[in-house]
Amino acid sequence: MLTLFLVLSQLPAWLPTSLRIIGGFFIIYLAWDAVRNSNKQGDNKSTVAPKKIDRAGFIKGITMNLLNPNVYIFWATIGVPTILAGWKVAPIQGVAYFVGIYGAMIPGIMLWITMIGTIGFLKPAVQKVITILIAVLLLIVGISMIVNGVQSILPQLY
Repeated sequence: MLTLFLVLSQLPAWLPTSLRIIGGFFIIYLAWDAVRNSNKQGDNKSTVAPKKIDRAGFIKGITMNLLNPNVYIFWATIGVPTILAGWKVAPIQGVAYFVGIYGAMIPGIMLWITMIGTIGFLKPAVQKVITILIAVLLLIVGISMIVNGVQSILPQLY
């Protein structure tokens, strides 16, 4: 995280903003892909969960996380400075912040993965509704990232 802080502080200001905009378009693509796949799932009447691992979905998830600059920006602007500020008061405070963040984040992510993983066991109609809801959420997040990125760039142009 310290390396991330040092690297991000050296990058031009437009780079994280550009990554946010590109990531927003990628998330919108994922929303469109989810809707497209939900239409294909509607044709499949099987209620048995797929046994084959979806490698393409895994790669899309990794790509989405790599293109999302919010994680880097969080650690560079809030996470690392908070750890360092806590460390200056007492090392245990810096460590406590780090452990607290990961202690909440990792179980939360595991719960999210478990919930998404169980969708395959639900009825196709329920799967389609959940997929559409997730696609709408992705669309909102993608548009928000693009709008925030453009709003960050506009003042730099004038």
